[in-house]
Amino acid sequence: MERLSGKIAAVTGGASGIGEATVRRFVAEGAKVVFADRDVERGKRVAAEIEASGGQALFVEAHMEREAEAAAFVTQAADRFGRLDVLVNNAGIRLYHTVVEASAESWDEILGVNLKGYA
Repeated sequence: MERLSGKIAAVTGGASGIGEATVRRFVAEGAKVVFADRDVERGKRVAAEIEASGGQALFVEAHMEREAEAAAFVTQAADRFGRLDVLVNNAGIRLYHTVVEASAESWDEILGVNLKGYA
């Protein structure tokens, strides 16, 4: 059963992990999906695999802590599919060092993606 047939879904952080699984599940349920990620290689691969299997997916490179890139993601989704019915704000990052070692820039990046995430 295609519970999302005819729906348009947007997923941030959709090139790997939970985001990729969400993208693939939405497509399997009949949705057309636009997804954003900062990992261009993986994002293009996921989109190509979906398209090759008959689904519809659009990958957009975007860093969700950057307001202009998040806005461009939404604009490209609307341009391609005309509207959005579902949004999964999944993007999240972690940095591999201790709190003491973290720079102000690292904290800004983490909070920008994980807390603000402009989408």
